[in-house]
Amino acid sequence: MPSHADTTAVAAWNLMIDAVTAEVVRALRAADADPILLKGPTLSHWLGSDLTRPYVDCDLLVAPARVDAAEQVLAGLGFRRYLEGIDLEEHWPHPAVAWQRGKDELVDLHRTIWGAEAPPEHVWDVLAARRSSLRLARLDVAILDIAATALLLALHAAKHGAAHDRPLADLNAALRRLDAETWKEAARLARDLEAEPALAAGMRLDPVGRTLADELGLPDRYPTGIALAAGSASHSANTLERLSSANGARATAAFVAHRVVPPAAWMRAGYPLARRGRAGLVVSYAWRLVAVPVRLIRALPTWHRAHKSAPRTP
Repeated sequence: MPSHADTTAVAAWNLMIDAVTAEVVRALRAADADPILLKGPTLSHWLGSDLTRPYVDCDLLVAPARVDAAEQVLAGLGFRRYLEGIDLEEHWPHPAVAWQRGKDELVDLHRTIWGAEAPPEHVWDVLAARRSSLRLARLDVAILDIAATALLLALHAAKHGAAHDRPLADLNAALRRLDAETWKEAARLARDLEAEPALAAGMRLDPVGRTLADELGLPDRYPTGIALAAGSASHSANTLERLSSANGARATAAFVAHRVVPPAAWMRAGYPLARRGRAGLVVSYAWRLVAVPVRLIRALPTWHRAHKSAPRTP
């Protein structure tokens, strides 16, 4: 991907991503899976052209009932699903799955947005009613309106946490350029989507956002998972939270088994040695059997602090 300093390369890169986005949106519409474009060019559209920078990928939100159809469309266009053939439920806590074509063409297919606890169907219904439009590669593409975009930027900052500069820079720009009424509407939208804790966690990562969150009456304590994300906690700390939330002994045992001994394709994706034949895969599994418990033990204090500070449910 081109560097930020090379504006010509950035423009060329973004045009390529825009063309891919338009291609995919056209195909999805033909399959009655009309998506909403998240982030990417929508930032400069709402916040100013000086925020133009290389996109990482194309993020598309589709109705949950149309996810299967959308995946078939992507496969038909030559994209391949991340860890194709593996049930990601026990391994992939994110509300989107990556699809890739070639080296650089990436699409993240979202069924909901991170931080929203409302059912995905409700999230879609609410956000679909807040669509705006952006002209992209000679196609009018659906995007979120300005208040929903503000919410999304705060959720994105909370998801990646204090250690990631780019989401924080986007949020910082939104906090300084969008008026108070827009943020009030974003807070109302968060309440409808059951995303207030994540909105607050994201806003409070920024000094201006912290003051505004207080004025909006947003919470200053968050569920453990959100607190861990906003603090850029390790993957192991998040694994402990998911483990603590497992429902019953059988679910707990299944989760542990999936984490300690995941499918071979998962191992090959994460461990270079596992890609070196059967012997390398066996050694990688043996290493994981030792490494995972050690990482979880090291992450325990971080998880415990976040869990202890989380608001208690009645």
